[in-house]
Amino acid sequence: MRTYAFRKMTQADFRDRVRRIDASSCRNGQTKRPEKGSRRPFLNMLTGFGGAYIVMTVARNREAIEVHLADGSLSAGQQHVVLLALTVFLAVAAVALGINVFRWTMSRPKTIKRSNSSGVILGAFLAAALIYTPASVVEAGMGLLDDNSRSLLVAASEGVKSAVPVSAASIAFVSSLSGF
Repeated sequence: MRTYAFRKMTQADFRDRVRRIDASSCRNGQTKRPEKGSRRPFLNMLTGFGGAYIVMTVARNREAIEVHLADGSLSAGQQHVVLLALTVFLAVAAVALGINVFRWTMSRPKTIKRSNSSGVILGAFLAAALIYTPASVVEAGMGLLDDNSRSLLVAASEGVKSAVPVSAASIAFVSSLSGF
């Protein structure tokens, strides 16, 4: 019977074996670990911007929402349920943004989790900057534009208004639930 010499494989043996099998996965004698998660910073930024913009708009316009609810055909109980649902929505959105801030602060730099949370946080920051920018700053910025740029922006906004003929003032809450 033949005797074989068995020994435990070391990290250097493993790297040599990986280098023989797939040299492109090794760099400077170390193997590259595959990154887990997705890396879509622009999509994450758009998600953060859209979510934060909706949340901030709803949070700032509580009186207008109550007026529209009162003008609609909802009963007082149904109006209360709608306001409670909006409150829960705002709380869940605040917790989700808090989780992303926590992930961003607690993860190591240059990791996927941090970059995904970075996009969401940047989008939320841009939405806050857009909502809370004073009108005088916007007017001063429009004053800095030349006539061609200003006319281009005016034409684009008129095109959007003509393409989407719905105004926020024409929206009313209507309920067809009789037993609620």
